[in-house]
Amino acid sequence: MFVMAEPAGKKKSGVKKSTVYKIEGSSISRLKKMCPRCGAGNFLAEHANRFHCGRCKYTIFKKQEPAAQPAAAPQAEAPPKTP
Repeated sequence: MFVMAEPAGKKKSGVKKSTVYKIEGSSISRLKKMCPRCGAGNFLAEHANRFHCGRCKYTIFKKQEPAAQPAAAPQAEAPPKTP
């Protein structure tokens, strides 16, 4: 007798459309970046330092602003050497 396996649990649902699109009057705009490789309908996940496509593994790193470095104290110039 053949016995079927039980379902593994609840299937994951996709991303809520209200977090991906913004509706203003009669126009719709996308809030997230699209994957340039996969095309329309595939959004890039936003992480702290990068954008990443879970389908094709395409990654764009965010540009980091250089940390503010304290101004260096002006150094005195050495007198020119004479032969």
